[in-house]
Amino acid sequence: MRRICLAVLVLAALVAGLGAPVLADSAPEPAPVIEDLGPASLTAPIGAAEPVGEEIWLATTGLSPNVISAYDPRTKRAVEKARLPKGDSINQLAVIGDYLYAGTGSPGILYRVDLRTNEVTELLDAAPDSIIWSISASPDGKLFMGTYPNARVIEYDPATGAITDHGRVYPNEKYVRAIVANEHTIYAGIGARAHLVAIDRATGERRDILPPEALDATFVGTLALAGDTLLGSLSDRGDLLVLDTNDPSRYRLVDLPGDLYVVAITPHGDTAYLGLRPSGTIYSYKLWDATAQKLAVPLPEAYTDRLVVRGDKVIGITDGLAYELDPVSGVLDATDLVAAGMVPAPEQPMAISADRSYAYVSGKGGVQTHSLLSPGESTRTFVPGEAKVITPIHGSTYLSIYTLAQVHRMSPGDPWSTFRAKVGQALEQTRPMDAVYSRGANALLVSTQPDYGKFNGALSVFRLGTGALETYRNILPSQTVHGIAALGRYAYLGGNINHGIGAIPPSTTTEAKLARFDLVTRQVTWLAVLPGIKQVVDVVALDSVLIGLTERGVVFGASPSTGALLWTVPTGTGVGRLVETARGEVYGADRDRVYRIDPATRSVTPIVTALNGAWFGGGHGPFAASVDGGSLFTLRGRNLVRIRLP
Repeated sequence: MRRICLAVLVLAALVAGLGAPVLADSAPEPAPVIEDLGPASLTAPIGAAEPVGEEIWLATTGLSPNVISAYDPRTKRAVEKARLPKGDSINQLAVIGDYLYAGTGSPGILYRVDLRTNEVTELLDAAPDSIIWSISASPDGKLFMGTYPNARVIEYDPATGAITDHGRVYPNEKYVRAIVANEHTIYAGIGARAHLVAIDRATGERRDILPPEALDATFVGTLALAGDTLLGSLSDRGDLLVLDTNDPSRYRLVDLPGDLYVVAITPHGDTAYLGLRPSGTIYSYKLWDATAQKLAVPLPEAYTDRLVVRGDKVIGITDGLAYELDPVSGVLDATDLVAAGMVPAPEQPMAISADRSYAYVSGKGGVQTHSLLSPGESTRTFVPGEAKVITPIHGSTYLSIYTLAQVHRMSPGDPWSTFRAKVGQALEQTRPMDAVYSRGANALLVSTQPDYGKFNGALSVFRLGTGALETYRNILPSQTVHGIAALGRYAYLGGNINHGIGAIPPSTTTEAKLARFDLVTRQVTWLAVLPGIKQVVDVVALDSVLIGLTERGVVFGASPSTGALLWTVPTGTGVGRLVETARGEVYGADRDRVYRIDPATRSVTPIVTALNGAWFGGGHGPFAASVDGGSLFTLRGRNLVRIRLP
């Protein structure tokens, strides 16, 4: 099917009288030298945590294999217990009797870990769903799971091994991000358009019990039961939902100002402890009160994986840190989990960039800085989220960060990145797609995708001289801005017909747009529709031609003065990223190979193959050029490699 689509696109270009594309043959040329710089990003990211007796068992995410460890708050030591053979992520844990259950993503597998012997058993595969997002144990010893992308609820009976598929919970929605159950009812938190579905365990009857004033939320993202009271988070409103399970018409929405997500809820008696993002604040909340009490900020902007109450202390697990909080005095005692015994391992990187002395690789919660002058030496900088794009500018490194569409700055050796700007909650932008430096405007240009279920992406212009941030939402009408390039006073914007994850593209938008934006007048000077193209995932601007890359791995040339499509050529590979070197050469890369693009001959020539780059998610993929244009940086497996060009 992909080959047919590519052929149709190329044929359409030829019929339209456009220049004939050429897929270059493998003519001999000087071979580049590949230098392996070792693991690209080393970390021990926590994806889930669950109390087991006096210990807290922790699960990594993004590693291969992912590891289950037991952390003892009394000794402040972590000991590895098991490794799960499949799954790029572990999203949640649950305990029933002598067993720990773990739900993974990519593929979506349910594993059981024997707490006595550490033996690992695969119980079920959630296919056709690829991720088990949420799992929870009911009081009567059943296990319930919520999946993606078909938003199913699956029930597993540990006593008999019976599996019950309750099917898709809500039409057209993709996520069951949270799930809890009592003896009578399953409660499923849905997104990317929020719903709260109550499923009668005896009859299968379903009711959406989300209060009407909360229907503008993107997710019911966290759920917990405190007796007959259901507690839930409303993303991206930052509200806590308190609901009477016996009478769902009785509820309260508790405002938690300044935050977007309640990521952890732990009931304890008539009090619940809450973990918030982006502030990282921990709250205590007395059930059915109108307000919550702020306790502390253990780690600003951090994601709290779990809160556990032990005696008079609240123990939190977040971003490689375990801490004990005295809710009365606010006193904190923090422990680095790597120092406690968790062993860092190579994760799936997200972005790569390089300056004269360093190569930068981002992952979950941090950036690994590799010295190019002393190969093998590296440091790690904490980042509150995921740096989707890294842009070195004038001796500093700027990070475009998900989930909050923030701009941070860091320098080599910094333990923390520094906040510089945020696109803004009101503009509903969360996921940076691309970022480039405009010398003409002395500005960082960032393209963003809207929040889950939302529409219309944006271009943000961060002026380095003044620190001012300008954001232009819906600058590409009814599209997300995906690829972006800068040349002189102009920014060139490549569109994506998809909007926020989970949003259904309108039928009126079927082809990607390309635009030129004047950074001086702040106006779009031309807007073109690209026939047959749905996503422009990357753009490079040369004086004579714009070179773009589509979601199907097709390279195209377009006019810088009008946006008219001039030529297309299939690369024969999947989606990836483009770079222009200081020599004026243009290269592309995907997971498996690096290729050179010659706009004069309209040809694509592979220069390195068999990379099998293991980066996280889709997107551009990690690919960068050195400042002098003599080297390229990408991944081979999970290792950073430097490709020295002839």
